[in-house]
Amino acid sequence: MAVDWLVDGIFGEGEQEEKRLITIDRSTPRPPLMPDTRDGSCNLPRSQRYNYQPLVDGAPTGATALICPQDLKPPNSRGKRVGSWNPPGYVAKKDRENQWIFNRSHIIGDRFNGDWVRENIFTGFKQMNDPGMKKCENRMASALDGGEPVLYSGQLEYGNGRENIPTGIRMTATTPNRVLFAGVLVSNVPGSQVTC
Repeated sequence: MAVDWLVDGIFGEGEQEEKRLITIDRSTPRPPLMPDTRDGSCNLPRSQRYNYQPLVDGAPTGATALICPQDLKPPNSRGKRVGSWNPPGYVAKKDRENQWIFNRSHIIGDRFNGDWVRENIFTGFKQMNDPGMKKCENRMASALDGGEPVLYSGQLEYGNGRENIPTGIRMTATTPNRVLFAGVLVSNVPGSQVTC
């Protein structure tokens, strides 16, 4: 399944601004094109740079974003939760060690000012979220901290028989100078796994 994203920017050698449709194909893990941010696209509000895909049967599907250095929150700060809802399939239950089994996970991470909206929050096993997704997000945070904007895609995958909890998230992130990671699948399972 492909996801289209309309981006304003300067592409290639010319200085003329244009709109370009970027297609992110979930079945082929390759990095999307990075727009040239000299055009001021990082000055646009997040609402124009963060694209939350529509819900399908009440469940989130994915998101794409141009994340800019100013979007990175200070360490250990959390965003405000608006509302008292839970994502589909969420169960507030602890394991034998009194640790939460599930997290309310963000597709676009809270540390990048990802919104607390139904299109961005899904049920993920605690270890999937931290350290699984966090390892990839740390690479993004390092690039942002160094002044580089990051073009990010997080696409949820379903198919485990429980249509409201994803089997994983496929993550891709690039900067103007390099690919941070491309098509990394972070499986939604308990226990450790190798990710970024």
